[in-house]
Amino acid sequence: MHSRFLFLILITLMLPACQEIQTSTVTADFRHQEGVYVVAYTADTPLRKRMEDQLASDLRLKRIIAKTSFSEIQNITQSSPADVIQKASDAHLLAVLAINQVNASGLDKMAKDPK
Repeated sequence: MHSRFLFLILITLMLPACQEIQTSTVTADFRHQEGVYVVAYTADTPLRKRMEDQLASDLRLKRIIAKTSFSEIQNITQSSPADVIQKASDAHLLAVLAINQVNASGLDKMAKDPK
């Protein structure tokens, strides 16, 4: 009885190993891209500048290339995600680090994902 049960378990475990698995490879060239584009999403311009400056400074202390967005995108709340991504791409940056305000009260009127 035990040997039959063990045999059924082994067969059940071995069957998935016989399936064909397809994989694909994505090749990307990051030799000319590095660093992060720091974006603080707020309508408060002085706060945005301070936040982006501080975070970029902290990242640079960790030897991470960081560029702030406030000098290139004046009104972040009126820009689209595509605008931000394009600016990062133009600067040959690899990633966008966005900081977004969170309002726990649920009364927040500012759109978080402008189109």
